[in-house]
Order: sequence, then structure tokens, then C-alpha cells
Amino acid sequence: MNKTKCQLFKAALIAMTMALAPAATAQQAAPRQAPALPGIIQLKSGAEVKGAIRWMPQARKYTISIRKGEQTLTQDIALADVAKVTVQKPERLDALIAAVKAGKGAQAAPHLEAIARQYAMLGWDEPATRWLAKAKLDSGDAAGALALCEAIVKVKPAAAYLGEIAPIYWAALRKTDKKAELTKLLGKAIANGGEEDSAAALIIRGDLLMDEKKPFDALKDGYLRTVLLYERCHEVQPEALYKAAKAFEALSKNADAQKMRDQLRKRYPKSEYAGKL
Repeated sequence: MNKTKCQLFKAALIAMTMALAPAATAQQAAPRQAPALPGIIQLKSGAEVKGAIRWMPQARKYTISIRKGEQTLTQDIALADVAKVTVQKPERLDALIAAVKAGKGAQAAPHLEAIARQYAMLGWDEPATRWLAKAKLDSGDAAGALALCEAIVKVKPAAAYLGEIAPIYWAALRKTDKKAELTKLLGKAIANGGEEDSAAALIIRGDLLMDEKKPFDALKDGYLRTVLLYERCHEVQPEALYKAAKAFEALSKNADAQKMRDQLRKRYPKSEYAGKL
């Protein structure tokens, strides 16, 4: 090969390498797309659309594939137009949540993370993220738990004070000393939320007051208020009873503390908090 041909060959090789490099980089960086899942999108207009649903995070929209005879039509639906998305519950979710409650969060965490990714913005990402964040809190990783919750709140701001994510988000804010932000969110939950949201917020308020060594106020404005006013909120009652007993103990009111423990054993014998007595 003479000198001129050699130079032309080198130039062609460099050009080809430069042309291929961006494509390879883009291919490597492209995130793996979650599979479409069968379900229903309920629009704010009241209409419903059934099909295979996929969330598109960059565009903040859903795409839904709809079978029409022999054809498959694809429709884009903006997040702002959606009232609710319903898909089938992941089979293993309940067992994974039970594992976290039983102190086996490390084993459950990878599977919960996979569910949260696969069901992003399809409803089941929130409970999966909640219990994944709980596992991280239990292991001492409050910053990791906070980051998980903030990823949900970034897309759905109301999740910071309403619904599935809110209680664990508050717990992570408390553990990371973000008291001012937490106090504001608790006020929003109590003012705007349903009974479950308000009851959970009161418990966290009690925790903050206990942090300040104010057990009487923790009972009055938190735990005991939850026990007495939100008796139908069975999800939070075991924690409220358990923590009310602790606050009574801090006040040396042992008889009242025992009443709380007795109620907890009688009404919620299989709960996580009854197991701590």
C-alpha cells in the first residue's frame, strides 16, 4: 500500500469510527423500557380507555395500545388528563411487604425495587417504593429512603402529604432532620387528607414532640388523639397504641401505659407493634 492510499485508508477509518461512536454511546445509555401492562386509564373527563399501558417518563404521558379487530391502535394520554390508572396487582407484593414487616427487608429490597421500576406510574410503584423505603429506614439508610420517596413526589407532588408514600416520606424527613418541611406537610395532610392521612400525620407529629422530650404534648396532639378520634383507621391504630404506651411510661403513668398495651394485644394481636411488646 503506497503512502497516499495509506493516508486515505486512515482518514476513512477515523471517519467511520467517529460516525459509529455516538450511536454506540446512545445505545448504551438508553434506559431499558418497562413492558406495557394490561389495564384501564380513567380520564378526568370520566371516560375510560382499556389496553396495554406504558408510562413514558420523559414525555410525562402514557401510551396505551388498544386492539380494534385485527388492528392495534396506539393512543397517547397526557398525565394531566388522567384521574386513575388501574393494572393488576403484582403477585409477590404482599409477601414482600410481609417480609419487610418481619425484619427481612434486605432480602425483599431487590424484588421491591424491580416492582417499583416495572410498575412506574401504574399504581403499584407507590406501595413497592413505600416498603422499599421502609426497608432502607430500618437498615439505617434514611437518605436512601428519602431519595426513593422524592422520586415519586417529583412526579406527583400531592404524594408528599396524601396517600401511600406520605407516611414513610415523613419518617425519612424526620430522620434526616428536615423538620420545617415535615411540619408543613403534616399540616397539609391534617387539613386536606382523609382519615388515614390525618391519623398517620398525627402519629408523626407525636414522634416530633417525643424528640423534643414532650411526652404530654405527644399524647395530646399526636398518639392519644389518633387512638381516640381515628379508631376506624386500623392501619395506624397499632402504632398509635404502642407509642401512646411509651409516652405514658415517659410520664410515669404506668397504669395508663398498661391500658394502651392491653388494647394493642386485644385488638391487634398479630400486628408488628404487638410483637414488640
